[in-house]
Amino acid sequence: MSIESSIESRSWVVATQVKSHRVVYFTDDPDYQPPMDGDWYYLSPHTGTLPPGMTLRNCWRWRFDGMEFVDAGQAKPAKLEDSLLASNKKALLDMLHQRIDALRRPLEPSSLGSLELRRRKLSEAQSVLNRDDADTPLLRETAAAYLCTLEDMAQRIVEHDRMRTDLLLSTECQRETLAAAIVRASTQQQLMALRSRIVEEIVSAQVEPKPHQAKNTTPDKIEQSLTVHEVASEQLRLRVQLRNQINDMRRPHVSHYLLDEHVLARKAELAVAVHRAGGAFPEGLDGSLLVSHAAAREQGIAEAAREVLAESRELRETLVTTERMKDALLSRIARATTVGEIRDAARAIGALKIEPTAQPSSKDVA
Repeated sequence: MSIESSIESRSWVVATQVKSHRVVYFTDDPDYQPPMDGDWYYLSPHTGTLPPGMTLRNCWRWRFDGMEFVDAGQAKPAKLEDSLLASNKKALLDMLHQRIDALRRPLEPSSLGSLELRRRKLSEAQSVLNRDDADTPLLRETAAAYLCTLEDMAQRIVEHDRMRTDLLLSTECQRETLAAAIVRASTQQQLMALRSRIVEEIVSAQVEPKPHQAKNTTPDKIEQSLTVHEVASEQLRLRVQLRNQINDMRRPHVSHYLLDEHVLARKAELAVAVHRAGGAFPEGLDGSLLVSHAAAREQGIAEAAREVLAESRELRETLVTTERMKDALLSRIARATTVGEIRDAARAIGALKIEPTAQPSSKDVA
């Protein structure tokens, strides 16, 4: 006897939709286990008879809350034409929203909290363009990162906000107009015409954001001295840019382990001692750090000492070189008072790099 025709009292497993309690499946298999990644269904045990006439083909008509079955009845079938019209309206509305979102997405923030930060940057940008004396920490960091002046970055931010606002307003007008027309449509021909309008009128290429174009600065403006407030703001921005550049040059030598610089310094002392002693530890010297270094890399003590000395030498040369660069640029920044001097200093900072040097021989080691 099949499950569908059985009216005997027995144990069942009934699968229902979580939100509506509609029955979607039932079985007398006590070991029945649906896919475990589902979150839309609920399994309930039922002992007793099933509602008369309930089969696997029509069980969706019944609701089961774990206690009793309720026949929800069979909805009156909609006309095929009405059903297709409603389905196509939904498809067109989805298409409309997707295209509008695609237009807006390039000008929208892509990370959490960015909307609030954009508002603050815009406020700082407006302060700079209005020649207010307000502090602009976010704008300074952003301008330093993009190697441009505060005023240039302020203009970029204000222009970006204008483009975003214009795009939101224009696309909202398009969305409202087309969405209302889709809802009002009563024939498939009207929907086809609206689909053509969506494809033709909502095109991302028409609103692609244009790259920022730097202003043409005339020679007299290049030599023009900035105000005291502008000089202070630009010099602070340049110092931020310099700090970021120097940090990027030193970062490859920064360890992710706390106090590792002290460990490296001690390894370097041991490596110098081993080198001076001809490749072995001097008597009475605790060389456990260097021994551990060599064992981890399957090296001899002499080879490990050479590697540590080379690493220490590279770090020392990087620090000395970048410190000289920093001092020279800080002095140049302090003297910069015109548009041209500020821009030249910014270019000089952006061009900083460490030139590779020839590896010294073992005689040159400390």
